[in-house]
Amino acid sequence: LTAGAAPAALNAATSAALERVARDVRGRRAEPNGQLTLSSRELAWRFEWRDRKLSSTHFENRLSGKTFDLSQVQEMELIFSASKHRIEIPWWRFTFGPDQGPSDPAQEQGFKRGFHLPEFADRAWGATENLLLRNLRGVELPSDAIAYDGYGWFRRWFDLPADARGEEVVFVLGGYDYHDWKEYWVFLNGVEIGHRESVGRWRTPGQFAVTPGSQGHSSIRFGPGGKNLLSVRTRAYEKRFGGLSDEVLRHYVFEPMIVDQFISVGTPSRSIADFEVQSVAHASERQAIFDLQSASQPLRVSARYELDGPTRRKGLEIRNQGSGEVMLLDVLLDNFTLDAATTEGGHGTPVFAGEEIFCAIEHPAGINAGDRGRVKTMHCPGRSLPPGSSTRTYVSLLSVAEPGQVLEHFVSYIEERSPRKKKVISMYDTFVGRLPDAQ
Repeated sequence: LTAGAAPAALNAATSAALERVARDVRGRRAEPNGQLTLSSRELAWRFEWRDRKLSSTHFENRLSGKTFDLSQVQEMELIFSASKHRIEIPWWRFTFGPDQGPSDPAQEQGFKRGFHLPEFADRAWGATENLLLRNLRGVELPSDAIAYDGYGWFRRWFDLPADARGEEVVFVLGGYDYHDWKEYWVFLNGVEIGHRESVGRWRTPGQFAVTPGSQGHSSIRFGPGGKNLLSVRTRAYEKRFGGLSDEVLRHYVFEPMIVDQFISVGTPSRSIADFEVQSVAHASERQAIFDLQSASQPLRVSARYELDGPTRRKGLEIRNQGSGEVMLLDVLLDNFTLDAATTEGGHGTPVFAGEEIFCAIEHPAGINAGDRGRVKTMHCPGRSLPPGSSTRTYVSLLSVAEPGQVLEHFVSYIEERSPRKKKVISMYDTFVGRLPDAQ
């Protein structure tokens, strides 16, 4: 995948198989409690719902004879924007810290020189699109691009509308994985409003809120002509992952950058996961469609599942039944823990589990996260849904193989579905070689 051959296959392979599910099959009204099993020669998948709450409970890899129980299951989760106003940050002024190495934060030279203050002149600084230094201009990167232990400084002027006065203001900043900085200090008009530390392959962007009456909020100038300065000091990054050597990483060409950098007036987002089963269309022993309704919001979801040989395919169609437009930010399609060791996965890279399973969004923009048995697959549509409109998600895959054959099975899956001329994906073995040790 990361070598560039596999993403094209995931990009081209869409929910065509789910389209084959008969649309004229009428779903029967579901009882509050029920269960259902999908079955193919290679795979069996079990569902249950209690008080109309749908959950996958376990699956059987019939190629190995092993059954995998699923726990802490969130069958689906949709993240919508909740901001009264959302102000995107399209670029920053940037420079590396004068220290160029580790130092005490209180003694760091950029802070002592006032890099965080509105009166500081940053005209000699470079510029970058985001906090992960995409399209960095006017500044040279450190000689070691894999690891850096010094500081970085970002500055951006912004304004807020007059009707934001009296509202909580939240600054959402940071990346989702190891590309991100390990530490953040956030300043608003020279006032420190937050500090964040994060480590590990998978991370969560920071939310730095200022509430009415706080020192940071009192410094904000609202309305036309009211300019405000957001300054961010960062420290240290390390882009090692998956047990790959530095020599391999220096030739690694796939560097996705998923990062949040926006200002929200009010709560940035809301999560919707309270979907209740209304009806079930069991089209065949391999196919099922669950019609679900949110208990709290005017949202309806058609969840389509199909067993395509050894592969379970899952996709959603989401309909806005409300009277107002909504912004769909993120979709979590799979979120569960299974009793097997997992690899870390990645952007467009599958999570391998138990040496006989792979899990992935069928698109290179998918985020596939594994962490000590926990598996999450998601993507970020960023799509507006007017009243009465609907959208379809990408497809989430879980596929099984004979023990020890999952890497070969995954490559075969890609080759069979690739729109490109079939060829040996030799670079994939260069980057992966074998399944990384789960530890």
